[in-house]
Formats: sequence, C-alpha cells, structure tokens
Amino acid sequence: MLRDYRRLQDSGRSRDATKMLNALREQPFADVLHAMYRTVTAPGADIVLGGPEVLEALRMSQGA
Repeated sequence: MLRDYRRLQDSGRSRDATKMLNALREQPFADVLHAMYRTVTAPGADIVLGGPEVLEALRMSQGA
C-alpha cells in the first residue's frame, strides 16, 4: 500500500493517495505503520522495510 501511495502522489492523484494513507493509519495497519516509522532511520532500513521505494514512501507519508 505504501508503494501505491507513492505512485498516486507521484502521478498527481493526491486525493486517492490521501485515502490510501488514511486507510494505512486505521487498525489493523496503524500499529505496523508506526513501527515502520520508528525504523526509517535505522541502518539497513531500506532492506528491512522492502526497498528504497517503500522507504521514500514512508518519509513522504510522515509529513502528510
């Protein structure tokens, strides 16, 4: 879903991206999302979290 969020943002579909992010912020995804936020700055985070695309999406979503 984070990859989809980023693709929607990149394609200018911010309303759909916001809906996607809001869904991630709801249970049961919220706990996982917050754990991922805590891991963003850890060494090797891009490997653990699913690659650089996911890492960038997490960074983008933190400010949203």
